[in-house]
Amino acid sequence: MVMFRGGPVTWSRMQGGVGAYLLLGMAWASAFQTVEQARPGSFRFVTVPLALDQLISKLTYFSFCTLTTLRGDVVPVSPIARSLTIAEAAVGQLFPAILIGALVAMAMQPGTRSPSALNRHSA
Repeated sequence: MVMFRGGPVTWSRMQGGVGAYLLLGMAWASAFQTVEQARPGSFRFVTVPLALDQLISKLTYFSFCTLTTLRGDVVPVSPIARSLTIAEAAVGQLFPAILIGALVAMAMQPGTRSPSALNRHSA
């Protein structure tokens, strides 16, 4: 990924990390939708979605609850749904930790300060 390349830690680089995290949530929501459509009943809902747009909405909500380790009201029932949920929860914890660690490590390297930081120190 571009955000892990060498160079200064910039606002754009941090925005890229946040964007990648949000895209992970959407990708998992698509995976959950595929599972539910292939094997109906893989997830238990408090209110059953009656249309495809409701299903997508509920599974997107569930994905971000799982990614951020919040408790939602959708429950994975089938083994594949549970496995995907566990994998997303693990990625949801590891991605921010690795991203923050990498950005801090890059910021601590000599010669990788952002141009605005260099201008402040030279004044």
